[in-house]
Amino acid sequence: MMKITELAVDQIDPPHHSHRLDFDEAAMQELMDSIADHGLEQPIKVRPSGERYEIIFGHRRWEAHRRLRRLTIPALIAKGESDTKTERARFAENLQRSDLTPMEEATAIDQAMRGCSLDEPAIARLLSRSPAWVRARLALLTLTPDLQDALHTRAISTGAALALADVDDAAHRTYLLEHAVRGGASIAVIRSWVSEYQTQRAAAGDAPLAPPDHSRPPTPAVILLECTVCQKPHDHTTLQIARICIPCLKEIQR
Repeated sequence: MMKITELAVDQIDPPHHSHRLDFDEAAMQELMDSIADHGLEQPIKVRPSGERYEIIFGHRRWEAHRRLRRLTIPALIAKGESDTKTERARFAENLQRSDLTPMEEATAIDQAMRGCSLDEPAIARLLSRSPAWVRARLALLTLTPDLQDALHTRAISTGAALALADVDDAAHRTYLLEHAVRGGASIAVIRSWVSEYQTQRAAAGDAPLAPPDHSRPPTPAVILLECTVCQKPHDHTTLQIARICIPCLKEIQR
């Protein structure tokens, strides 16, 4: 059993292959405040690297100590672990945390497949996820840089990013992305925008499309569905789904 050791913060280096693209500054400030008030609840884990140490997991905790100008940090020292075992431990610990963005998860999975000899089923088992979830995360790596950036900053959802990926014209994609971010458009609305674009694209053939009109937001398609009670059409976004048994439904209709 490894014992906790106080290591000098300046003797520790970040992980060679970090799963984080950057730090959420608000979350980092919360962590720093917690450490300042209550100390570190869970030690980081490191491994020897020459005369220094490399972080296996606990990158945010170490960064918080560094910013707080703490001289030492509680750490577990893993000795004699192979690079593959170290990378698998780092991958499993980091991917089970809730603060990674979808793009960071995708990057971590890609690194694990390349450096840890893990395939999609193995990763799915390690994370208690489905192989379909793993494939969906890997698909994010094929997104254009603008969509990856918006997804990483949580400006749009994963579903929105994948829907916008079907717009192959960069100007139209930027136009739709800007309005999606500014207006907080739902995935259903974004898909209707994409469908309208694809219709225009098919009608234009090889001819170039007219540039998007930035003076007005794209108009979402309105889907009308009949209300079970009043029998009148309504915008589907204003309807609700409820579980009602047949006798009760008949009573409502009467």
